[in-house]
Amino acid sequence: MRAARAVGAALALLLQLAGPAGAESGLLPAEGGAARTVRLFDLFCMTHVPDLDTIAHIASENFEELTGAVLQRYRPAEEPEVLRAWRFSEFGAEFVLVTARSAPGVGAGPDEPDFAAATSYDCTLVLPDDAPQGGIRDEMTALMNRPPDDFLSAGPVSAARWKGRTPDMLVNVLHYGPANGDPGGGLKSVAFVSPPSPGKAAAATVLSSSSPRRRP
Repeated sequence: MRAARAVGAALALLLQLAGPAGAESGLLPAEGGAARTVRLFDLFCMTHVPDLDTIAHIASENFEELTGAVLQRYRPAEEPEVLRAWRFSEFGAEFVLVTARSAPGVGAGPDEPDFAAATSYDCTLVLPDDAPQGGIRDEMTALMNRPPDDFLSAGPVSAARWKGRTPDMLVNVLHYGPANGDPGGGLKSVAFVSPPSPGKAAAATVLSSSSPRRRP
């Protein structure tokens, strides 16, 4: 019961922060499943990235924060400056919400020279082990209102990616999971934010690239 109340309180606050557009775009489905999972990701990650402080505040007030060896399981390949994670349950399924901020210049990759000096702000919703990839992918495609822009693979893991950019921000939204199609995986929204430049919009004003109501 405590977990259910915690999730409910967190989501109520997230819907308030998302504003009228967030409420009007579709409340959470009443039952568990792929549609509700993708909406959770939308509210926790896509609506707020790169504002990791807001995500952390809401998660810390409502969920169990992970520390020590458990937290290290979620450490990304590129060493982050800040790494935090929280665990919560819904309908008997366990989720982990992870946020990470990189040092400037880490993570954008050689294919994105315009963001060589960018700081990355990452929010990931790690899905339950039995989350079906097909259902999640379908719901993400509906949320983004278009098929993935491309597909990535790294060993046993593959991902669908949706991309968006402005002069100062590159946004990648990914659904990843086992390359063989087994259940599991996660949903990730990562924003690479370049240092402010004269005449360009500040990062806070271009978050539209990562919002499903203002899609990439």
